[in-house]
Amino acid sequence: MLGTRRPRSGLVLVVLAIAASLGAASAARAQDAAAQIVELDREALVAYDDLDFAKARSLLERAVAVAEKAGLGEQAGAAETHLYLGMVLLEGFMLRDDAVAQFQIALEIQPEIVPPPGLFNPETTALFRVTRKAASPPRAEAPGPTAPAPRPRAQAEPRPRTRAPGQKATRVDVDEEVAPAGLGASRRRERSFMVALAVGSGGGTATGHLDMQGVSPSTAPGGFARSEAVHAVLGLGYFWSRSSLLSIEGRLQLVTGATPHCQTATLCSSGAESAFAALAKATHFFTDGNAQPFLTAGLGGGAIRQRVKLNGLPDCGRTGDQQCYDAVSGGPIFAAAGAGFAYQAGPLLLQAAATANVGFPSFMLNVDLTLGVGLLL
Repeated sequence: MLGTRRPRSGLVLVVLAIAASLGAASAARAQDAAAQIVELDREALVAYDDLDFAKARSLLERAVAVAEKAGLGEQAGAAETHLYLGMVLLEGFMLRDDAVAQFQIALEIQPEIVPPPGLFNPETTALFRVTRKAASPPRAEAPGPTAPAPRPRAQAEPRPRTRAPGQKATRVDVDEEVAPAGLGASRRRERSFMVALAVGSGGGTATGHLDMQGVSPSTAPGGFARSEAVHAVLGLGYFWSRSSLLSIEGRLQLVTGATPHCQTATLCSSGAESAFAALAKATHFFTDGNAQPFLTAGLGGGAIRQRVKLNGLPDCGRTGDQQCYDAVSGGPIFAAAGAGFAYQAGPLLLQAAATANVGFPSFMLNVDLTLGVGLLL
């Protein structure tokens, strides 16, 4: 009998050794997966802070795939996964229903979870508060089998996880009402106002009356002409939605290069040396990332000037032997349309734009090329 038991005891030891080895390997894989998820979470938060919501969502979805494969989808950290995925879906993509679904799953896993202070914008914190209230049974209701069932996970988006290492969830007090859809939907839009300053130059064509008196012909000859000027634009804007900016701009232009037209040595006339116009504009940004192409359109009034060469008139200047140059004004009504590219660096929005200004009834087409910077407030 002893001879028959020893092999069985040895077999048991072998099985136990294999099981222990498999368990250790499984624990190591779980540790590796947890470390990978933490790194993906960190990268996702960086992308979120940079307003690159598409990248943040992609990283979170990769993290959830790792978590599910490693059997970590039911861990407490997974609740924060759904919490922050809901934030990205709402703020980056305006997917309110999907965000609610993520918040519901987060509360199903960890009913006491709350967002860290300062991370959610007012709309997101309010939506989470309403979702949490709806998911909780009434206080007067005794606990029992009739408690509302949690929402099935099949109805939710993929479940990534994102939390900065060492970051703890802390309760945030918010209003009961959800903010209107579209407001505060990104961190740029939390800063509702923008003050901008831009400088540039341009050119175009005009057919209006010349500024100088006593020259013939008295209207601009047409054709392309450089402004021979520099202009500065000061604007104040308000983000009325996630991607739309309303602004008022003042455009001051300094004109150079015009020559005086003299009838005598002391009796001379010359064109104006400056021009001012004010426009109300609407601007639409196409992305929420750092790089933000945009279109703009506006309407306003005032004056824009161009310098023109008066061919056949070589008798300008106080000595009467200079080629004649004059300025021509367009307007006083202007319509504007343009396109540009902006890059956000913290609270600064760097901008480059080309804008066509059409003036009437004194016709002018002037294209402005400007570089500027906006300060988000």
